[in-house]
Amino acid sequence: MNPKIDSKQTRTDWYENFMDSTSPVEKTPEGFVRATVAVTSIGVFTYRNPDGTTRRELRLPEEVFKPESMSTLALKPMTLLHPTKDQTPDSLLNPDTVKELACGSVGQPYADSYRVFTSIMVTRADAIQSVLDKQTLGLSCGYTCDIEWTSGNWLGQDYDCIQRNIRYNHVALVPRPRAGDDATIRLDDAGAPGPVPSEYLTTEKEPNMDYKKVNLDGVEYQAEAQVITALTKAREQVATLNSQIDQLRTDAADSAKKVSTLEGERDSLKERLDQAEKDMKDKMASAFQARIALMDKARAAGCEVRADMSEGELKAAVIAKKFPQAKLDGKDEAYINARFDAACEMIEQDAENQSRQDAADLNSKDSTKKDHLSEAMKRYNARMDGSWSDINPNKEA
Repeated sequence: MNPKIDSKQTRTDWYENFMDSTSPVEKTPEGFVRATVAVTSIGVFTYRNPDGTTRRELRLPEEVFKPESMSTLALKPMTLLHPTKDQTPDSLLNPDTVKELACGSVGQPYADSYRVFTSIMVTRADAIQSVLDKQTLGLSCGYTCDIEWTSGNWLGQDYDCIQRNIRYNHVALVPRPRAGDDATIRLDDAGAPGPVPSEYLTTEKEPNMDYKKVNLDGVEYQAEAQVITALTKAREQVATLNSQIDQLRTDAADSAKKVSTLEGERDSLKERLDQAEKDMKDKMASAFQARIALMDKARAAGCEVRADMSEGELKAAVIAKKFPQAKLDGKDEAYINARFDAACEMIEQDAENQSRQDAADLNSKDSTKKDHLSEAMKRYNARMDGSWSDINPNKEA
C-alpha cells in the first residue's frame, strides 16, 4: 500500500554543525558582511504538532543532496528572522514581499557527507548590525517539502515520516538555533552571543527538544544524544577512509605494487577462465560422442531413434527390446544402467551368433558350388578325351 503524501508543507529547519569548516564573518569595502556557512543537513528533525505532541521528520541524504533540491537554494534571499504569516502567506517570500523582508542573499550551495554549505552576503543595515552585535548568528532554512508518512529507524534514530521534494525559499538569521550554539555564523572572536533585543525575538515557539551536552574534539555541543552518537560514528568512519586514501596517494610504490597484484590476480583468473572454457568444450564433445554411441546401440537393437529422445528414453527402448516385461517406473539410474548394459551384451551376443551362422551358411554354399564345378570339369575332360577317337584317317567319308 502506498504511503500517504502531504504535498508542499512549509518547514523552517535548524541543524547542528558537528564538523566546523565554516569561515568567519568579514566586512566588504561597502560595509556588507559575508561568510561561508553550513545552512542545513541530513538527519531527523523534530516538530511540534498542533495538539502539543511532537513528530520526527527524516531528511535523507538522497533528498537533501538531490541536485533538483540544492539548485533551489542557489542565490535565494536572506531574512532577519523568518517571515510571519502576517507578513507573507505561508511564511514564504514572494515577489511582492521580498523587497520589504530580504536582508541579503546566499551563493551557490555545495555539500559534504552531512551538510549543505553556501556563502552568504548580508546587505541590510539592521541585519548587519544584529550579526556584528552577535544577536542573530543562527541560520535557519525556510522551504517546502512533501511529507511521506512512513516510519522507521535511521542510524539509530526513530522517525515518523520522510521529507521529499525539498524546495528552498529563503535562509533566515535567527537568535538561537534549535540545535544549539554551534549552528551559527562564526565571528573572529569566540565570545558568546549577547542579549537578544525584544524586536528580534520571534513569537513562534520552537518544539521542546531534549538536548544533551556532548564534547567532540574539545568543543561542547548541544544535540539529541542519538544524533550525536550516529554522526560521531559516521565521522570516525569518514576519517578512517580519508586516512587510507591519503596513505595510498603518498605511497606510490605501495600503490603500484597493489596494482601489480591486482593485475596478477586478473591474469590468473583469465587463465582459469580459458581452461574452464576448454574443459567445457571437451566435456561437450565427450557428451556428444556418448550420445552418438547410445543412438548407434539403439539402432543396432532395432529401436526407433528420434533426435528429440532423451538418454533415458533411448536406454528404455533398448531394454524393452531384450526384456519386454521389464518395469522401469520408479527405478533409479543405477538399476536402469545395469539393465541397459545387460541388454547391450545380449544384443552383441546375438550379433556375434548371427555372424557365425552367416559364415557357416556361406561355407556350405561354397562347398556345394565346388562339387558342381568338379563334376562339370570331369564331363568336360571326358568329352575332350573322346574327341580324339573321332579323328580317324581311315574312316570313310
